[in-house]
This record gives sequence, C-alpha cells and structure tokens, in this order.
Amino acid sequence: MKSELSMMVVAIICAALLILGHVIIIETLAYYTWAQWTAGAIPFVLLLMAWGSVRYCRAKERAEERRQSHSH
Repeated sequence: MKSELSMMVVAIICAALLILGHVIIIETLAYYTWAQWTAGAIPFVLLLMAWGSVRYCRAKERAEERRQSHSH
C-alpha cells in the first residue's frame, strides 16, 4: 500500500509539473528568464522522475520475486 501511495504522489507531481510548464509559457511570463529556464528544466525533471520510478518498481518487483522464491 505504501508503494502505491508513493507512486500516486509521483504521478501527481508529474501532472503538476506539466500544468506548470503550460502555465509559465503564457505570453505574459514567456519572456522572463526564470520562466524560460523553468520551462526548459521541466522535461529533464520528468525524465529523472520516470527513471527513478522505473528503478523503484523494478527493485520492488525483484524483492517480491525473491520473497516468493524463498517461501516455496
């Protein structure tokens, strides 16, 4: 249950980053340097979060497989 909850938090953060990326590229903010840097950094943050999530899920799956193989 805890792992599902943490993955839901990651998904919500990813959705919030996507919304933020669309909001900061509106015409009134698009010419600020911080907005350009933030908009440029968001895809890399999402990529790192996806990579970390895949590693986390793979580790949980391997631990589950080890646990099941020891119980048989």
